[in-house]
Amino acid sequence: MTEGSVTMMLQALLLGAALLVAPGLLDSPVDLPKRLWIEGVVMLGWLGWLAAGLEQGRLAWRPSALVAPAIGLVGIVTASALGAANPAQALEAAGFGLALAALALLASGALPDAGEEAVLNAALLAAGLEALYGILQYAGIEFLPWASSWGSRCFGTLGNPIFFAEFLAPLFVVGVARWLAEEDEERKDLHALLVLTVFLALLFAQTRSAWLGAAGGAAVLVAGLARAVPGGRALLGRNRTWLLAFGGFAVAVALTVSSPAVFGKGALPIRDRLRDMVDRKGWTVRHRLVLWRAGLVMAREAPLLGAGPDQYGSRFPLAQAAFRDAAAQAGFFFAPKEQKAHNDYVQDLAETGVLGLGAWLWVLAVVWRCGGRAMRGAMDPGQGAVAAGLLGGCVALILDAGFNFPFRILPVAAIFWLCAGRLAARGGAGGELRTGARLAEWPRPRRRLAAAAAAAGACVWIGHLTVPSVRADRNLARATAYLGSNFYEMAEDALAESLALRPGDAYAHYLAGTALEKTWTFDWTGRTLDRALEHYLTARRLGLNDELLYAHLALVYEKKGQLDRAILAGEEAVRIFPESGDHASNLAYWYATRHRSLDRALGLADGAVASVPRHPLYHWSRGLVLEALGRPREALGELDITRPLLPNVQNGAGYLADLATDTARVRAAAGRDQTPRRPMGVSLQTF
Repeated sequence: MTEGSVTMMLQALLLGAALLVAPGLLDSPVDLPKRLWIEGVVMLGWLGWLAAGLEQGRLAWRPSALVAPAIGLVGIVTASALGAANPAQALEAAGFGLALAALALLASGALPDAGEEAVLNAALLAAGLEALYGILQYAGIEFLPWASSWGSRCFGTLGNPIFFAEFLAPLFVVGVARWLAEEDEERKDLHALLVLTVFLALLFAQTRSAWLGAAGGAAVLVAGLARAVPGGRALLGRNRTWLLAFGGFAVAVALTVSSPAVFGKGALPIRDRLRDMVDRKGWTVRHRLVLWRAGLVMAREAPLLGAGPDQYGSRFPLAQAAFRDAAAQAGFFFAPKEQKAHNDYVQDLAETGVLGLGAWLWVLAVVWRCGGRAMRGAMDPGQGAVAAGLLGGCVALILDAGFNFPFRILPVAAIFWLCAGRLAARGGAGGELRTGARLAEWPRPRRRLAAAAAAAGACVWIGHLTVPSVRADRNLARATAYLGSNFYEMAEDALAESLALRPGDAYAHYLAGTALEKTWTFDWTGRTLDRALEHYLTARRLGLNDELLYAHLALVYEKKGQLDRAILAGEEAVRIFPESGDHASNLAYWYATRHRSLDRALGLADGAVASVPRHPLYHWSRGLVLEALGRPREALGELDITRPLLPNVQNGAGYLADLATDTARVRAAAGRDQTPRRPMGVSLQTF
């Protein structure tokens, strides 16, 4: 094995990160195989470096300015993960961060300078293939059986137009830089064709943050050539005609594809999407302000180390509840759960605190400084153009991260850290650090044995990462399918297998509780309900704060006869999602049953009925609350409304006998003053 193995591993990583998704993986989370692919290939890259050193009798590594901030960032993120509610999930995210830092150090310290061109060619090839696939998608040609569609927005093989555009944006800038630096006419034409293809795919993806990032990165490229690169202005002058032609073509294409006069209903809504970016009353701006405000609420709760990596989604329901009423009064409603802050810096602050955000900004500052040094120290304008392109690619993602989440998309993050590593190699400390000089004294068989042992250890570790995760994910996918088909016992078995492999999966615990709750009526011992409750409580302990979890907890407590606990869990569900008629109606019913907080119960019932005026169970709950308040005539009116509507809900006909009992009691109470007995009623079981 030679030093070229590092080059080959990085080439494989770039191509695989972009193109790995296959039809057989589409029933699983798309990012899982890519995470394992990236971590495994980075490990193999370092293994190649080690094997080459053992073969040659020396280990050589070039230090760079990126080492200290990368190590600092990984250390702080790991410390934050140890204090998270779900440390297994957080440590997994920290492990991915470690792999990315190792990728940057591999690119800066172990990749030979001669291999840089081959690695960048692989990156541009991946961008070209992705872009071509996306253009075919936009034209209606699709090869993979995707389970969902994004309408007119193309997404390549990355499964999401945001991921797709963010992968292309930095490589568009790098492609422009390579195009400017190229002197051979035939290769220049090929680079121009690649740049145009990526540009069209970016346009069709309709991801505005990627447009902003690509424009900002291209501006850094041009400014770097004009101001920092020796001979850069002359290079721009020689390519002036090309640049003007490309700029004119880009404007003409954007105007043409967005023109209803040309494409009719198929025209791209470019103007509308750009206008929506600055409309403070529009969904885009208002929703992001909510996400950012929630992130700041989380940061105040844990200012130093945050809630832990990959914990934003678990903390968001509670954070948004702190100001949801104010947003509702302003006429803005939104889903009470989100996984991303749509601003990586806010999410860094929420998840890793001031220390984590500070370490990340340190990394970005080092990348910027190394980029400046690389441009100023370039031996010729072509090399300076490539350095400016690498910096522009990093800037494209830095700008994009202010409005989306490129550093949390695995293939995109790999591109950033690769570019950062090469900038550190070009503009860092330089030199070559040689360690392990005594290796040359080892006999070759001994060195080969050491290399084989390292390879075996790497394979075992990669298998340790891969096999349990893939098996757990497959079992979770099977369980989800079984739940959707009402095969609850089979779902329970699949979830048990998944949790045996990944016991820290909060969502799997929630699903296991749901499967058990659906079958509790067939177990007279009550143990099934206890097991469901145990899974729900474990999911909550691991950080799951979904309002549906609290709603299910309340239902289980009700079935166990613990109405006080049911009310507490129901209040949490309503606090997180007060617009839900189901949660409000159930809570009103429990208050009526306990004859507590009846004014609060009536307000909840009124809100539920207002949300769905013809929902029979909402009217039933309101009638029982009115009965408890001593207003039987009004209660009777609500129950009379309920009767004809009841068959319209699932299992509604089965509730007619209970409704008749409540109606008879209320009808009798309407003519005389008496204390009502416990109402029958029903709780909604449709979550």
